[in-house]
Amino acid sequence: MAPSGPRSTFAQAVVPVLAGIVVLGVLALALWGIAAWASHNAGSGKLDVNLGDDFFNAGSARKRAAEIGERGPALFPGLLKADEGYIVLAHVGTDPLNGWRAFSAVREGVDVRCAVQWQPDTNKFVDPCTKTTYPADGQGLPQFEVLLNTKQELLVDLTPGGNPGQGPAPTTTTA
Repeated sequence: MAPSGPRSTFAQAVVPVLAGIVVLGVLALALWGIAAWASHNAGSGKLDVNLGDDFFNAGSARKRAAEIGERGPALFPGLLKADEGYIVLAHVGTDPLNGWRAFSAVREGVDVRCAVQWQPDTNKFVDPCTKTTYPADGQGLPQFEVLLNTKQELLVDLTPGGNPGQGPAPTTTTA
């Protein structure tokens, strides 16, 4: 027995196209329903997007103080964005648990090639583009709060504008 189906060439061309349109329509409707369901909570403020850590753990305060005392301030690239330069961790004073400063090596809106550079002979940072100098604590550059947790580890608050008192188990604010 021969298979039954559309006998005219017009019907043979149109029926598969219409069937495809119906299948695509059902698929589009299903995707729209899923998107509407998934975004239902977004309008109520329940959607929380967190693409990275808010705090950078720079390690033991005592070890970092010794390293910085020998080599100068520590540079950490890519903590905010890969192309925004470095965050500098500096220590001022003799107490390894106090005197911590964290700041951006690049002024806001300035090319990353103008990141400040440490000058050990003068104990200052110099902007290579403008020759502007900054003190060892980075005053005049964008600052980040530094906290000390219960394990005496340094935590640099990377949240925009800082988040004082909201960090993971801080015990002392040192910047």
